[in-house]
Amino acid sequence: MSRLIVFMSVSSNQTIPINLTSSLLKEQWFLKPNEEEFTVMKIILKNSKQLIEVDLYDEYDKKTNVTSMARTTGYTCTAGVNLLANNVFNEKGIYPPELIGQKIECYEYVIEYLKNRNINLKTKIK
Repeated sequence: MSRLIVFMSVSSNQTIPINLTSSLLKEQWFLKPNEEEFTVMKIILKNSKQLIEVDLYDEYDKKTNVTSMARTTGYTCTAGVNLLANNVFNEKGIYPPELIGQKIECYEYVIEYLKNRNINLKTKIK
């Protein structure tokens, strides 16, 4: 990892934190040619009865030359299409993913779909 050295003037009454962060990290976010990347995600769900943590770690796939970001987002989208094509989800109208995922058969279908493509989510229930 290269060292990031930034010299800039910051006026505290005009600085918006996300803009400052973006300007500092923008160059670091771009992949260089042939650079391998990874994707990390953590979801924490908590209610009065339990705590559920879902962790994802995925890396660039050297065999298929597919980035982890393409794998984790693209395969999830194609899982959604397959939910419809295989009649696992057949409701009419517009449904955001969080409502589709409330149906256990849909959730399990997507998790299995990703697992078959070597994308593994680890779930802990406490």
